[in-house]
Amino acid sequence: MGLLDRALRNGVNRAVGGAVSNAVERKVTQTVSNTVNRAADKIAPPQQVQPNPYAQQQNAQAQASAAQLGGMFASFAGAAQGMVNEAAKNMKICPSCGHGSAADAQFCPGCGGPLPEQTAAQQAVCQSCGRQNDVGMKFCAGCGTKMPLAAAQEPVCQGCGMQNAAGAAFCAGCGGRLA
Repeated sequence: MGLLDRALRNGVNRAVGGAVSNAVERKVTQTVSNTVNRAADKIAPPQQVQPNPYAQQQNAQAQASAAQLGGMFASFAGAAQGMVNEAAKNMKICPSCGHGSAADAQFCPGCGGPLPEQTAAQQAVCQSCGRQNDVGMKFCAGCGTKMPLAAAQEPVCQGCGMQNAAGAAFCAGCGGRLA
């Protein structure tokens, strides 16, 4: 055999041997891995996620706490509105600027305009159905009629006569400054 034959055989053997060895190595690695995983599953089977037996109870407790908290805020809001209604019995609201004044005042200390004869609580009585509404209501809770105090808080422009939104500083119609 010649030198060329030996080199060819060695090259072929290395090439074939390398390919065979890589294929065998992959197969052996895969087989070993599968065998190890099966053995591990037999020793300690995969754990199933168990539902929390207390989850429903914890959810119910959270909902009860939220309802209780909501009730506390509703009670607080009701108490605050009651205090406002009580204070409104001794207060007049200026129809021009919305400033509050004592019930015995005749003129507004904020703008000097004349104050209404009625207190804020008296103005919260519906003229249509007679229901006593909470102070600050824009419409009667009984019949839906617009309350006079809400209408008074919507300023009328002295320049063009347009009725503007409550709290507006300038007229939406002509741009003039509102009193």
